Amino acid sequence: MYILPFVGYAGVLFGFTFLTLAIASGLYYLSELVEEHTVLAKKVLSRLIYGIVAIQVLLAVVDHFPSLLSLLSIGSHAVYAGNLRHFPIVKLTDPVFILSCVLVILNHYLWFRHFSTPPAASSSRSQGANRYDYPDVPSFTEVASYFGICVWLVPFAMFVSLSAGENILPSMGSEYATGVSKQKDRIGGSFDGNADRTGKKGAKGLGGFTIGSAADDARFAHVVIAHDAVFVSVDYRLAPEHPFPTAVEDGVDAILYLIQHAEELGINPHNMVVNGFSAGGNLAFSVPLKLNDWIARPHTGLNLEGPHKTKHHVSPSRASFNIRAVMAWYPSLDFTVPRAVRKATNPRQDKELPDVLTNLFDTAYCSTGESGSPYLSPAAAPTHLLKALPDVIVLYPCQWDGLAAEAEKFKDRLEHETDKMVRYRVIPEARHGFDRAPNPFYSNAKRATYYQLACEELRAIFASQ
Repeated sequence: MYILPFVGYAGVLFGFTFLTLAIASGLYYLSELVEEHTVLAKKVLSRLIYGIVAIQVLLAVVDHFPSLLSLLSIGSHAVYAGNLRHFPIVKLTDPVFILSCVLVILNHYLWFRHFSTPPAASSSRSQGANRYDYPDVPSFTEVASYFGICVWLVPFAMFVSLSAGENILPSMGSEYATGVSKQKDRIGGSFDGNADRTGKKGAKGLGGFTIGSAADDARFAHVVIAHDAVFVSVDYRLAPEHPFPTAVEDGVDAILYLIQHAEELGINPHNMVVNGFSAGGNLAFSVPLKLNDWIARPHTGLNLEGPHKTKHHVSPSRASFNIRAVMAWYPSLDFTVPRAVRKATNPRQDKELPDVLTNLFDTAYCSTGESGSPYLSPAAAPTHLLKALPDVIVLYPCQWDGLAAEAEKFKDRLEHETDKMVRYRVIPEARHGFDRAPNPFYSNAKRATYYQLACEELRAIFASQ
Protein backbone atom coordinates (compact mmCIF):
# COMPACT_ATOMS: atom_id res chain seq x y z
CA MET A 1 0.00 0.00 0.00
CA TYR A 2 1.36 3.35 -1.05
CA ILE A 3 -1.56 5.82 -1.04
CA LEU A 4 -3.40 4.74 2.12
CA PRO A 5 -0.53 5.70 4.50
CA PHE A 6 -0.59 9.24 3.08
CA VAL A 7 -4.36 9.34 3.57
CA GLY A 8 -3.76 8.25 7.16
CA TYR A 9 -1.19 10.98 7.71
CA ALA A 10 -3.55 13.57 6.23
CA GLY A 11 -6.35 12.32 8.49
CA VAL A 12 -4.15 12.65 11.57
CA LEU A 13 -3.14 16.17 10.52
CA PHE A 14 -6.74 17.25 9.91
CA GLY A 15 -7.86 15.67 13.16
CA PHE A 16 -5.14 17.38 15.16
CA THR A 17 -5.94 20.73 13.52
CA PHE A 18 -9.64 20.34 14.24
CA LEU A 19 -8.95 19.37 17.86
CA THR A 20 -6.63 22.35 18.31
CA LEU A 21 -9.20 24.78 16.89
CA ALA A 22 -11.95 23.23 19.02
CA ILE A 23 -9.87 23.64 22.17
CA ALA A 24 -8.94 27.22 21.25
CA SER A 25 -12.59 28.07 20.57
CA GLY A 26 -13.60 26.52 23.86
CA LEU A 27 -10.97 28.48 25.79
CA TYR A 28 -12.04 31.69 24.08
CA TYR A 29 -15.67 31.01 24.97
CA LEU A 30 -14.71 30.31 28.60
CA SER A 31 -12.80 33.59 28.78
CA GLU A 32 -15.88 35.36 27.42
CA LEU A 33 -18.00 33.78 30.17
CA VAL A 34 -15.52 34.94 32.79
CA GLU A 35 -15.57 38.43 31.31
CA GLU A 36 -19.37 38.62 31.36
CA HIS A 37 -19.89 36.91 34.73
CA THR A 38 -16.91 37.88 36.87
CA VAL A 39 -18.76 37.69 40.21
CA LEU A 40 -20.09 34.21 39.50
CA ALA A 41 -16.71 33.07 38.14
CA LYS A 42 -14.99 34.21 41.33
CA LYS A 43 -17.49 32.32 43.48
CA VAL A 44 -17.03 29.17 41.39
CA LEU A 45 -13.24 29.38 41.69
CA SER A 46 -13.46 29.92 45.45
CA ARG A 47 -15.76 26.92 45.93
CA LEU A 48 -13.51 24.89 43.65
CA ILE A 49 -10.46 25.63 45.79
CA TYR A 50 -12.34 24.71 48.98
CA GLY A 51 -13.51 21.47 47.37
CA ILE A 52 -10.04 20.46 46.22
CA VAL A 53 -8.57 21.19 49.65
CA ALA A 54 -11.26 18.96 51.19
CA ILE A 55 -10.45 16.18 48.69
CA GLN A 56 -6.77 16.51 49.49
CA VAL A 57 -7.46 16.17 53.23
CA LEU A 58 -9.59 13.07 52.64
CA LEU A 59 -6.90 11.51 50.46
CA ALA A 60 -4.30 12.10 53.16
CA VAL A 61 -6.46 10.73 56.00
CA VAL A 62 -8.28 7.87 54.30
CA ASP A 63 -5.98 6.79 51.45
CA HIS A 64 -2.76 7.67 53.31
CA PHE A 65 -1.36 10.02 50.68
CA PRO A 66 2.08 11.46 51.62
CA SER A 67 1.64 14.08 54.33
CA LEU A 68 4.25 16.52 53.03
CA LEU A 69 2.95 16.41 49.45
CA SER A 70 -0.61 16.81 50.68
CA LEU A 71 0.38 19.84 52.75
CA LEU A 72 2.18 21.26 49.70
CA SER A 73 -0.95 20.86 47.59
CA ILE A 74 -3.18 22.45 50.25
CA GLY A 75 -0.76 25.34 50.70
CA SER A 76 -0.52 25.80 46.93
CA HIS A 77 -4.28 26.18 46.64
CA ALA A 78 -4.20 28.72 49.45
CA VAL A 79 -1.72 30.70 47.36
CA TYR A 80 -3.92 30.29 44.27
CA ALA A 81 -6.79 31.76 46.27
CA GLY A 82 -4.67 34.87 46.77
CA ASN A 83 -5.06 35.63 43.06
CA LEU A 84 -8.78 36.14 43.65
CA ARG A 85 -8.18 39.34 45.64
CA HIS A 86 -8.73 41.52 42.57
CA PHE A 87 -10.22 38.93 40.25
CA PRO A 88 -10.26 38.94 37.26
CA ILE A 89 -7.47 41.53 37.25
CA VAL A 90 -4.13 39.72 37.48
CA LYS A 91 -0.77 41.47 37.37
CA LEU A 92 1.90 39.28 35.81
CA THR A 93 4.46 40.90 38.11
CA ASP A 94 2.44 40.21 41.27
CA PRO A 95 4.53 38.04 43.66
CA VAL A 96 1.45 35.91 44.39
CA PHE A 97 0.98 35.21 40.69
CA ILE A 98 4.67 34.38 40.20
CA LEU A 99 4.63 32.09 43.24
CA SER A 100 1.51 30.39 41.88
CA CYS A 101 3.28 29.63 38.60
CA VAL A 102 6.23 28.12 40.49
CA LEU A 103 3.92 26.01 42.65
CA VAL A 104 2.07 24.62 39.63
CA ILE A 105 5.33 23.32 38.17
CA LEU A 106 6.53 22.03 41.54
CA ASN A 107 3.26 20.20 42.26
CA HIS A 108 3.23 18.61 38.85
CA TYR A 109 6.83 17.37 39.18
CA LEU A 110 6.54 16.03 42.74
CA TRP A 111 3.19 14.30 42.25
CA PHE A 112 4.35 12.81 38.95
CA ARG A 113 7.44 11.45 40.67
CA HIS A 114 5.28 10.07 43.49
CA PHE A 115 2.93 8.15 41.19
CA SER A 116 5.75 6.92 38.94
CA THR A 117 7.71 5.46 41.86
CA PRO A 118 6.95 1.74 42.41
CA PRO A 119 5.42 0.92 45.81
CA ALA A 120 7.62 -0.67 48.45
CA ALA A 121 7.87 -4.44 48.27
CA SER A 122 5.65 -6.41 50.65
CA SER A 123 6.19 -9.96 51.95
CA SER A 124 2.56 -10.74 51.26
CA ARG A 125 3.06 -10.24 47.55
CA SER A 126 4.25 -12.95 45.26
CA GLN A 127 7.72 -12.35 43.91
CA GLY A 128 6.74 -12.42 40.26
CA ALA A 129 3.40 -10.62 40.51
CA ASN A 130 2.75 -7.44 38.51
CA ARG A 131 2.47 -4.33 40.70
CA TYR A 132 -0.65 -3.21 38.81
CA ASP A 133 -2.49 -6.39 39.84
CA TYR A 134 -2.89 -5.07 43.39
CA PRO A 135 -5.83 -2.85 44.37
CA ASP A 136 -3.65 -0.39 46.34
CA VAL A 137 -1.83 0.68 43.17
CA PRO A 138 -3.83 3.46 41.43
CA SER A 139 -4.89 2.91 37.83
CA PHE A 140 -4.02 5.25 34.99
CA THR A 141 -7.57 6.67 35.08
CA GLU A 142 -7.29 7.45 38.79
CA VAL A 143 -3.88 9.11 38.41
CA ALA A 144 -5.02 11.16 35.41
CA SER A 145 -8.16 12.22 37.27
CA TYR A 146 -6.13 13.27 40.29
CA PHE A 147 -3.83 15.42 38.14
CA GLY A 148 -6.76 16.91 36.25
CA ILE A 149 -8.73 17.86 39.38
CA CYS A 150 -6.24 18.35 42.20
CA VAL A 151 -3.17 19.62 40.33
CA TRP A 152 -4.23 21.35 37.09
CA LEU A 153 -7.88 22.43 37.40
CA VAL A 154 -7.54 25.63 39.46
CA PRO A 155 -4.35 26.87 37.69
CA PHE A 156 -6.02 26.21 34.35
CA ALA A 157 -9.10 28.18 35.40
CA MET A 158 -6.86 31.04 36.52
CA PHE A 159 -5.06 30.94 33.17
CA VAL A 160 -8.36 31.22 31.27
CA SER A 161 -9.28 34.29 33.32
CA LEU A 162 -6.09 36.09 32.22
CA SER A 163 -7.53 36.93 28.80
CA ALA A 164 -10.63 38.38 30.45
CA GLY A 165 -8.68 40.49 32.93
CA GLU A 166 -7.74 43.26 30.56
CA ASN A 167 -11.26 43.31 29.09
CA ILE A 168 -12.88 44.22 32.40
CA LEU A 169 -13.65 47.86 32.97
CA PRO A 170 -11.97 49.24 36.10
CA SER A 171 -14.43 50.58 38.65
CA MET A 172 -14.18 53.98 40.28
CA GLY A 173 -11.29 54.11 42.71
CA SER A 174 -9.92 50.77 41.57
CA GLU A 175 -6.31 51.51 42.43
CA TYR A 176 -5.00 48.00 41.83
CA ALA A 177 -6.58 47.69 38.43
CA THR A 178 -5.71 51.12 37.15
CA GLY A 179 -2.78 52.40 39.14
CA VAL A 180 -4.84 55.44 40.09
CA SER A 181 -5.37 56.16 43.76
CA LYS A 182 -8.85 56.90 45.04
CA GLN A 183 -7.62 60.15 46.49
CA LYS A 184 -6.29 61.61 43.24
CA ASP A 185 -8.03 64.61 41.76
CA ARG A 186 -9.99 63.80 38.66
CA ILE A 187 -9.24 66.43 36.04
CA GLY A 188 -11.80 65.39 33.50
CA GLY A 189 -14.21 62.86 32.16
CA SER A 190 -14.13 60.58 29.15
CA PHE A 191 -17.39 59.25 27.80
CA ASP A 192 -17.09 56.22 25.57
CA GLY A 193 -19.89 55.67 23.10
CA ASN A 194 -18.71 52.24 22.02
CA ALA A 195 -20.50 48.95 22.47
CA ASP A 196 -19.12 47.15 19.43
CA ARG A 197 -16.60 44.33 19.11
CA THR A 198 -14.32 44.69 16.22
CA GLY A 199 -12.89 42.24 13.70
CA LYS A 200 -12.18 38.50 13.97
CA LYS A 201 -8.78 37.99 12.37
CA GLY A 202 -6.76 38.85 15.42
CA ALA A 203 -9.49 41.14 16.72
CA LYS A 204 -12.61 40.79 18.75
CA GLY A 205 -15.67 40.47 16.56
CA LEU A 206 -17.00 43.56 14.83
CA GLY A 207 -20.26 44.85 16.31
CA GLY A 208 -21.73 47.52 14.05
CA PHE A 209 -24.39 48.60 16.61
CA THR A 210 -25.51 44.95 16.95
CA ILE A 211 -23.26 43.06 19.37
CA GLY A 212 -20.89 43.87 22.20
CA SER A 213 -20.92 45.28 25.72
CA ALA A 214 -19.67 48.24 27.72
CA ALA A 215 -16.56 46.28 28.68
CA ASP A 216 -15.19 46.15 25.13
CA ASP A 217 -13.03 49.25 25.62
CA ALA A 218 -11.42 48.04 28.84
CA ARG A 219 -7.91 48.19 27.37
CA PHE A 220 -8.33 51.83 26.42
CA ALA A 221 -10.03 52.56 29.75
CA HIS A 222 -7.00 51.33 31.70
CA VAL A 223 -4.70 53.62 29.71
CA VAL A 224 -7.01 56.64 30.06
CA ILE A 225 -7.42 56.22 33.83
CA ALA A 226 -3.68 55.83 34.23
CA HIS A 227 -3.54 59.43 32.97
CA ASP A 228 -5.78 60.52 35.85
CA ALA A 229 -9.10 60.91 34.06
CA VAL A 230 -12.49 59.36 34.73
CA PHE A 231 -13.70 56.86 32.13
CA VAL A 232 -17.40 56.12 31.60
CA SER A 233 -18.53 53.38 29.20
CA VAL A 234 -22.11 53.26 27.95
CA ASP A 235 -23.86 49.92 27.52
CA TYR A 236 -26.32 51.18 24.93
CA ARG A 237 -29.11 49.00 23.58
CA LEU A 238 -28.31 47.05 20.43
CA ALA A 239 -29.93 46.39 17.06
CA PRO A 240 -31.90 44.71 15.63
CA GLU A 241 -34.07 44.68 18.77
CA HIS A 242 -33.32 48.39 19.23
CA PRO A 243 -32.58 49.98 15.84
CA PHE A 244 -31.64 53.59 15.07
CA PRO A 245 -32.01 56.02 16.82
CA THR A 246 -32.03 54.06 20.11
CA ALA A 247 -28.24 53.98 20.50
CA VAL A 248 -28.05 57.75 19.92
CA GLU A 249 -30.74 58.43 22.51
CA ASP A 250 -29.08 56.12 25.02
CA GLY A 251 -25.87 58.07 24.54
CA VAL A 252 -27.66 61.36 25.16
CA ASP A 253 -29.25 59.80 28.23
CA ALA A 254 -25.82 58.85 29.55
CA ILE A 255 -24.43 62.37 29.13
CA LEU A 256 -27.47 63.88 30.83
CA TYR A 257 -26.94 61.50 33.71
CA LEU A 258 -23.29 62.47 34.01
CA ILE A 259 -24.18 66.15 34.01
CA GLN A 260 -26.89 65.75 36.65
CA HIS A 261 -24.73 63.51 38.89
CA ALA A 262 -21.31 65.06 38.23
CA GLU A 263 -20.58 65.91 41.86
CA GLU A 264 -21.67 62.49 43.05
CA LEU A 265 -19.48 60.77 40.43
CA GLY A 266 -16.49 63.01 41.05
CA ILE A 267 -16.20 64.37 37.53
CA ASN A 268 -15.93 67.82 36.02
CA PRO A 269 -18.89 68.32 33.64
CA HIS A 270 -17.06 71.21 32.01
CA ASN A 271 -14.20 68.96 30.96
CA MET A 272 -15.69 66.03 29.04
CA VAL A 273 -14.61 64.23 25.88
CA VAL A 274 -16.80 61.90 23.84
CA ASN A 275 -14.86 58.91 22.50
CA GLY A 276 -15.80 55.89 20.40
CA PHE A 277 -14.50 53.08 18.22
CA SER A 278 -16.08 52.07 14.88
CA ALA A 279 -19.84 52.23 15.49
CA GLY A 280 -19.00 54.09 18.70
CA GLY A 281 -17.06 56.57 16.57
CA ASN A 282 -20.31 57.32 14.79
CA LEU A 283 -22.05 57.86 18.13
CA ALA A 284 -19.21 60.09 19.30
CA PHE A 285 -20.48 62.62 16.73
CA SER A 286 -24.19 61.86 16.56
CA VAL A 287 -24.75 61.97 20.34
CA PRO A 288 -23.45 65.56 20.80
CA LEU A 289 -25.45 66.61 17.73
CA LYS A 290 -28.64 65.11 19.17
CA LEU A 291 -27.92 66.60 22.59
CA ASN A 292 -27.48 70.08 21.10
CA ASP A 293 -30.69 69.73 19.11
CA TRP A 294 -32.64 68.65 22.18
CA ILE A 295 -31.34 71.45 24.41
CA ALA A 296 -32.06 74.03 21.71
CA ARG A 297 -35.74 73.11 21.53
CA PRO A 298 -38.15 75.08 23.72
CA HIS A 299 -39.79 72.46 25.92
CA THR A 300 -40.58 71.70 29.51
CA GLY A 301 -40.28 68.16 30.74
CA LEU A 302 -40.43 66.67 27.24
CA ASN A 303 -38.72 63.46 26.17
CA LEU A 304 -36.58 62.97 23.12
CA GLU A 305 -38.47 62.11 19.98
CA GLY A 306 -38.55 58.54 18.76
CA PRO A 307 -39.81 55.16 19.98
CA HIS A 308 -37.14 54.88 22.69
CA LYS A 309 -37.33 57.99 24.81
CA THR A 310 -34.83 59.31 27.29
CA LYS A 311 -35.36 58.77 31.00
CA HIS A 312 -34.12 62.25 31.88
CA HIS A 313 -36.63 65.08 31.59
CA VAL A 314 -34.60 67.99 32.95
CA SER A 315 -32.85 69.90 30.20
CA PRO A 316 -29.48 71.20 31.43
CA SER A 317 -28.36 74.70 30.56
CA ARG A 318 -25.44 75.01 28.17
CA ALA A 319 -23.48 76.70 30.94
CA SER A 320 -23.74 73.59 33.17
CA PHE A 321 -21.47 71.40 31.02
CA ASN A 322 -18.91 71.49 28.25
CA ILE A 323 -17.98 68.66 25.90
CA ARG A 324 -14.48 69.73 25.01
CA ALA A 325 -13.77 67.32 22.18
CA VAL A 326 -14.81 64.33 20.12
CA MET A 327 -12.33 61.50 19.61
CA ALA A 328 -13.26 58.85 17.04
CA TRP A 329 -11.35 55.72 15.99
CA TYR A 330 -11.98 54.29 12.50
CA PRO A 331 -15.55 55.69 12.64
CA SER A 332 -18.46 54.93 10.33
CA LEU A 333 -19.63 58.40 9.34
CA ASP A 334 -21.68 58.36 6.14
CA PHE A 335 -24.44 55.82 5.51
CA THR A 336 -25.59 57.75 2.42
CA VAL A 337 -22.70 56.13 0.53
CA PRO A 338 -23.37 52.46 -0.40
CA ARG A 339 -21.24 49.97 1.48
CA ALA A 340 -19.72 48.61 -1.76
CA VAL A 341 -18.52 52.09 -2.72
CA ARG A 342 -17.00 52.63 0.71
CA LYS A 343 -15.17 49.30 0.58
CA ALA A 344 -13.82 50.04 -2.89
CA THR A 345 -11.74 52.90 -1.45
CA ASN A 346 -9.68 50.49 0.65
CA PRO A 347 -6.20 50.00 -0.89
CA ARG A 348 -6.06 46.54 0.70
CA GLN A 349 -9.28 44.72 -0.14
CA ASP A 350 -8.01 41.59 1.61
CA LYS A 351 -8.18 43.52 4.91
CA GLU A 352 -11.85 44.36 4.56
CA LEU A 353 -14.55 42.80 6.71
CA PRO A 354 -16.76 40.18 5.01
CA ASP A 355 -19.78 41.50 3.13
CA VAL A 356 -22.09 39.20 5.06
CA LEU A 357 -21.13 40.97 8.30
CA THR A 358 -21.24 44.56 7.11
CA ASN A 359 -24.54 44.03 5.27
CA LEU A 360 -26.00 42.42 8.39
CA PHE A 361 -24.91 45.34 10.56
CA ASP A 362 -26.30 47.97 8.18
CA THR A 363 -29.63 46.18 7.71
CA ALA A 364 -30.08 45.53 11.43
CA TYR A 365 -29.38 49.09 12.54
CA CYS A 366 -31.15 51.30 10.02
CA SER A 367 -33.30 51.44 6.91
CA THR A 368 -32.35 53.01 3.58
CA GLY A 369 -34.73 55.93 4.14
CA GLU A 370 -32.93 56.95 7.32
CA SER A 371 -29.42 57.12 5.86
CA GLY A 372 -29.54 60.90 5.38
CA SER A 373 -30.25 61.67 9.03
CA PRO A 374 -27.43 63.73 10.60
CA TYR A 375 -27.68 61.46 13.64
CA LEU A 376 -26.88 58.46 11.46
CA SER A 377 -24.55 60.09 8.90
CA PRO A 378 -22.82 62.96 10.71
CA ALA A 379 -20.43 63.43 7.77
CA ALA A 380 -23.45 64.39 5.65
CA ALA A 381 -24.95 66.73 8.26
CA PRO A 382 -25.64 70.37 7.29
CA THR A 383 -22.92 72.86 8.11
CA HIS A 384 -24.94 74.65 10.79
CA LEU A 385 -25.18 71.39 12.75
CA LEU A 386 -21.48 70.65 12.40
CA LYS A 387 -20.71 74.08 13.85
CA ALA A 388 -22.42 72.95 17.06
CA LEU A 389 -19.94 70.10 17.56
CA PRO A 390 -17.26 70.41 20.27
CA ASP A 391 -14.33 72.69 19.47
CA VAL A 392 -11.74 69.92 19.06
CA ILE A 393 -12.16 66.93 16.75
CA VAL A 394 -9.65 64.06 16.89
CA LEU A 395 -9.85 61.40 14.17
CA TYR A 396 -7.89 58.12 14.03
CA PRO A 397 -8.81 56.34 10.75
CA CYS A 398 -6.98 53.17 9.67
CA GLN A 399 -5.07 53.07 6.39
CA TRP A 400 -6.46 49.66 5.38
CA ASP A 401 -10.11 50.46 6.02
CA GLY A 402 -12.96 51.26 3.67
CA LEU A 403 -14.13 53.92 6.15
CA ALA A 404 -10.91 55.95 5.95
CA ALA A 405 -11.93 57.87 2.82
CA GLU A 406 -15.12 59.24 4.39
CA ALA A 407 -13.16 60.22 7.50
CA GLU A 408 -10.78 62.24 5.33
CA LYS A 409 -13.67 63.95 3.51
CA PHE A 410 -15.29 64.73 6.84
CA LYS A 411 -12.02 66.21 8.07
CA ASP A 412 -11.89 68.46 4.98
CA ARG A 413 -15.48 69.63 5.59
CA LEU A 414 -14.77 70.47 9.21
CA GLU A 415 -11.65 72.41 8.29
CA HIS A 416 -13.26 74.42 5.47
CA GLU A 417 -16.82 74.89 6.74
CA THR A 418 -16.29 75.28 10.49
CA ASP A 419 -13.76 76.77 12.89
CA LYS A 420 -13.08 73.44 14.61
CA MET A 421 -9.57 72.37 15.52
CA VAL A 422 -9.17 69.05 13.69
CA ARG A 423 -6.41 66.61 14.60
CA TYR A 424 -6.25 63.89 11.99
CA ARG A 425 -3.88 60.94 12.21
CA VAL A 426 -4.08 57.96 9.86
CA ILE A 427 -2.86 54.78 11.56
CA PRO A 428 -0.50 53.27 8.94
CA GLU A 429 -0.83 49.67 7.76
CA ALA A 430 -3.73 49.07 10.14
CA ARG A 431 -7.03 47.38 9.42
CA HIS A 432 -10.41 48.15 10.96
CA GLY A 433 -10.26 47.07 14.60
CA PHE A 434 -6.48 46.70 14.67
CA ASP A 435 -6.48 47.20 18.45
CA ARG A 436 -8.90 44.42 19.41
CA ALA A 437 -6.73 41.27 19.57
CA PRO A 438 -8.06 39.11 22.47
CA ASN A 439 -4.79 37.25 23.14
CA PRO A 440 -3.30 38.61 26.43
CA PHE A 441 0.18 37.40 25.43
CA TYR A 442 0.11 39.17 22.05
CA SER A 443 2.04 42.43 22.20
CA ASN A 444 0.26 45.01 20.07
CA ALA A 445 2.88 47.76 19.91
CA LYS A 446 0.85 49.85 17.48
CA ARG A 447 -2.15 49.80 19.82
CA ALA A 448 0.01 50.83 22.77
CA THR A 449 1.59 53.66 20.78
CA TYR A 450 -1.67 55.18 19.57
CA TYR A 451 -3.49 54.71 22.87
CA GLN A 452 -0.66 56.62 24.56
CA LEU A 453 -0.78 59.31 21.87
CA ALA A 454 -4.55 59.62 22.30
CA CYS A 455 -4.18 60.02 26.06
CA GLU A 456 -1.62 62.78 25.53
CA GLU A 457 -4.19 64.46 23.29
CA LEU A 458 -6.79 64.10 26.05
CA ARG A 459 -4.45 65.54 28.67
CA ALA A 460 -3.71 68.54 26.44
CA ILE A 461 -7.44 69.07 25.86
CA PHE A 462 -8.26 68.80 29.55
CA ALA A 463 -5.43 71.16 30.50
CA SER A 464 -6.40 73.87 27.99
CA GLN A 465 -8.97 76.39 29.15
